[in-house]
Amino acid sequence: TESAERKGNRTEDKFMALLRSMAIWPPQSYSEANWKLALKVGETKTLGFSSPLWTNTDLLNEASAVDTIEDAKYKEFITEPFKRIRMCVGSPESNCVEHVFSTTYDSARALFSAGYIRDEKVDKDGILSSFGPPEGTYRDCPMQRPGFNIECRDGNKARWGFCANCKNQPCQNEDADDADAAIGIGIAGQATANWKLALKVGETKTLGFSSPLWTNTALLNEASAVDTIEDAKYKEFITEPFKRIRMCVGSAESNCVEHVFSQKYESARALFSAGYIRDEKVDKDGILSSFGPVKGSYRECPMQRPGFNIECKDGNKARWGFCANCPSQPCQNADSSDADAAIGIGIAGQKTDTELGAGWTAYFAPGDGKCSATSKTFKPVWLWVDSLVNWKLALKVGETSSLGFSSPLWTNTALLNEASPVGEMKDAKYSQFNTEPFKRIRMCVGSPESNCVTHVFSQRYDSAKALFSAGYIRDESVDKDGLLSSFGPVKGSYRDCPMQRPGFNIECRDGNKARWGFCANCKNQRCQSDDDDDADATIGIGLAGQGMDTELGAGWTKYFTSTSTSCNGGATSKSVWLWVPARQVEVHELCAQLQQIAVDSEQMAGQE
Repeated sequence: TESAERKGNRTEDKFMALLRSMAIWPPQSYSEANWKLALKVGETKTLGFSSPLWTNTDLLNEASAVDTIEDAKYKEFITEPFKRIRMCVGSPESNCVEHVFSTTYDSARALFSAGYIRDEKVDKDGILSSFGPPEGTYRDCPMQRPGFNIECRDGNKARWGFCANCKNQPCQNEDADDADAAIGIGIAGQATANWKLALKVGETKTLGFSSPLWTNTALLNEASAVDTIEDAKYKEFITEPFKRIRMCVGSAESNCVEHVFSQKYESARALFSAGYIRDEKVDKDGILSSFGPVKGSYRECPMQRPGFNIECKDGNKARWGFCANCPSQPCQNADSSDADAAIGIGIAGQKTDTELGAGWTAYFAPGDGKCSATSKTFKPVWLWVDSLVNWKLALKVGETSSLGFSSPLWTNTALLNEASPVGEMKDAKYSQFNTEPFKRIRMCVGSPESNCVTHVFSQRYDSAKALFSAGYIRDESVDKDGLLSSFGPVKGSYRDCPMQRPGFNIECRDGNKARWGFCANCKNQRCQSDDDDDADATIGIGLAGQGMDTELGAGWTKYFTSTSTSCNGGATSKSVWLWVPARQVEVHELCAQLQQIAVDSEQMAGQE
């Protein structure tokens, strides 16, 4: 369940995971074994557990040849009934494992839309043999939650497979037990890298050291496509907690250097607002390799003031990097020593005519034995954080009135359609709504895991139920632009004013209400933004609105938009997925601790 990149960089993790290409074949009938190719899983994340392709009718690369290793979903996934299914790993028709069901499924889509199916007849030995983890590298225990559409503890999931524990932990096989990993197809796993793009540094001075964008909440070009080389600051810079960060130079996801912190930072903004952080674990060789100054053109010395938010002598600074001396000078590595240049991101340098978003400053690499201010070099950089947030689906809002503002489901413990698959557009309330504590929450509009807006609270709530039972919570940090962008009312069709009563469980004048959102006025009225002012409409989730016979689960109410200058708009329903973070467990640290305990115990036993 761990990405190849993470596996290569986190050798302390006590379990391995390998990506494998595979094909899934349901036979047309059991007796004929008339195998039909339904799905191909390439060595990508496209068909991970939460992909809607497992449960919807969309096709993918349906013209893809059988032997081509790439993700593909064929019409047979939707049309062929079966009682027997097989997956072949690494080859279309060999190295396969089969499963026979006790019931007929109308299609593979029906199977993977059916919710958790526990099946102890899952062929554990066949799966291990086909996928091929080396013997001795994993914990050989009975399977935990074997079957289909399985969801185990701590975010370990599989569409077909089973969960397991770290090698150095005892076997824990009950459905409710701790789990550390999964094997099979359509998987998600604990401690899987969860990289979120926080910042892009173009070849400009915009994100030089002194830019306020490193420490404030303003965004920049937040709609910029990942691969576009330009300065951009995304909401993830402000919202995502992490202990691991990476910068990729010249390319979005390659030529990268990583850094692992000994503590958690609540956001990249928190890191870059924290003042000087000296850290000798900064990867000097990685930075030099990724940024690429010509060997011999710079002074090869130990790093001076390595770390974050560094400020060296003579105006040499970096948000992440280190300082250095001219090639003609001796190495001077103490924090108080003379410095001539800096390399990294968010930099400023001596006799460098402008700050740089990333690269190296004028004196860093002028050539062997030289000390001339001639080497200033810009580099484009993508800054990613490995988010510690493992989102749990708490609620789904369909395009109905079921979860309008006054629905008791917002404040009681009752569940609704709790077996509904993630990708199904249907009202549902899951146990996580009642059980998961959090300080951040997100809603995704129109899609389970994209087009999302996140909110970070100043306090912890014991559950979503507790939040929505807490009465009016005014919060001006509600992301107005994010809500408007995600819900998508046409620009110009609504009155663009400051938010009225932004927050949670809001109740405005004339019956306008929202569980999360804000109130507004008709397009033809002036802005009225105080809590006690007139209001005409709301946008968000859990809505009620003026002039409406029914409430809305999500969207905007009747008078929010207008087709002219009068108040003549219409209500619009949207489907929304509401997520809360799961409680975090640092599995690699836990496994390491348990392993050390085992070693200590063996040593003590030997001494006795």
